[in-house]
Amino acid sequence: MPINGKDGSYRIAYAVHELVNLGVPEKDKSQPNEQSVKPTKFIGLVTLRSLEAGGLELPESLTIPIAEASTTLTVELAYTLLPSGWGKGYAAESVKAVFEFYKRETAFWSPYSKIYIRAIVNHGNPASLRVMEKIGMKEKGIYHWTGKVFLAGQWRTEDGLHIFGSYLIE
Repeated sequence: MPINGKDGSYRIAYAVHELVNLGVPEKDKSQPNEQSVKPTKFIGLVTLRSLEAGGLELPESLTIPIAEASTTLTVELAYTLLPSGWGKGYAAESVKAVFEFYKRETAFWSPYSKIYIRAIVNHGNPASLRVMEKIGMKEKGIYHWTGKVFLAGQWRTEDGLHIFGSYLIE
């Protein structure tokens, strides 16, 4: 559910569904009260959310110039798909759809005149690195992170994070 700036944050959640049973004919359209229903199954989620205090601080070389911070809202892209949706192009297609919709909804982003999207991809996720390329995100560099996080089925204490960024609205 989109929430814009009223509480100081922006959050967008987009559910990704796969059409199923495409070979089954739609309901009879001759009956005026019957609606055509296309069955779907949930396969994932795309989110955009504004950065919050205490999040991952990146050097200016990997983000927007400090001089633009007062007029530019930075939001972070995240997505996750169930294994049944992997390798089918759904991530790129879904993210592109979200981007295209919110490019047109400039009033949603008020009072900001520029919207910058950043995405962080773990070096061990080549599929997401390809998605970033397909959706036109620009790689800003690699941030070498240290800490402790459970990621991809294991505990990690350091990692190379690919930082991507692109303006949605300039």
